[in-house]
Amino acid sequence: FYDGTSGIGDLKISQDGTKMITIAYGGNRYGINGYTMSTPFDVANASKVADKNESSSLVGGLAGGTVSWDGHWLYLIQNNRSVIRTYYMSTAWDLTTRTYLNAEATPYIDCQACGVSDDGTVFWTYHRYSDKLIHHTLGIPYEFFGGGVNYIGSLSNTTWYPWGNGATGNIYGMYLSQDGKTLVHHDMSNDEQGALNVTFLSTPYDFSSIS
Repeated sequence: FYDGTSGIGDLKISQDGTKMITIAYGGNRYGINGYTMSTPFDVANASKVADKNESSSLVGGLAGGTVSWDGHWLYLIQNNRSVIRTYYMSTAWDLTTRTYLNAEATPYIDCQACGVSDDGTVFWTYHRYSDKLIHHTLGIPYEFFGGGVNYIGSLSNTTWYPWGNGATGNIYGMYLSQDGKTLVHHDMSNDEQGALNVTFLSTPYDFSSIS
């Protein structure tokens, strides 16, 4: 599978496996693409149905993002990696129906990944160079902007070392399961470069409960 952007920062697939959205990463790339899949979860037969560009509203390109589990909310991380832009898609997984709502600064710079809970009340961010994992409560579900965003520093707001050896990671690609209890990430600093790493949370979305 190749989406033509020469750099995918994130991708999200619908729960039925028939729709996918890819988000570009860095290098003044602005592409967000939508696909359908005739065979669920088989990206080899993905057919592009939307090819959009956010260059008119962003500075310095994209650094990934995410889509809500219901497919209506799109979050784009700006390439300065300190601001997340929120969009609403009136038709689930259809980029042509997106409307820009607002932008919000993240509590730390270098935001490299983000996600939202199934009910939209919890938002999380990962910050690459400090390896901070932060969860946020949202006063209005799904709206990561305005006065309703409360930053809760997980792990006592300290640095999270993925390997437990005092070494920060170099994570590209991080996903938290729908129940908020399984964290999967790809770390380029791992001795086995290219491996997927799985971590479990005993309390959903609470990174201080990582086991």
